[in-house]
Amino acid sequence: MKLLLKAALAVAIAVSATQLTAAAQELKIGYVSSERILRDSAPAKAATQKLEAEFSKRDRELQDLGAKLKASAERFEKDAPVLGEASGPAGSAN
Repeated sequence: MKLLLKAALAVAIAVSATQLTAAAQELKIGYVSSERILRDSAPAKAATQKLEAEFSKRDRELQDLGAKLKASAERFEKDAPVLGEASGPAGSAN
């Protein structure tokens, strides 16, 4: 009787272990990288290209304005002594 009980217990343990192994093999765990989705998805890439195109145009405009301002400032610094003499002393226009 003890031998039969031990055999039944061994079979029960073996069946339980097999079921646990099967359950563990079916269990799948994953994660979602939202940063990667936002970076690599087609809509994200299209939006990035659209923004880059829009801002590159603005950047070029700002670069051009900056160059014009710098040229004007250099011209003003160069011509400032001459401009001051040509207009006369300040306040003498009366």
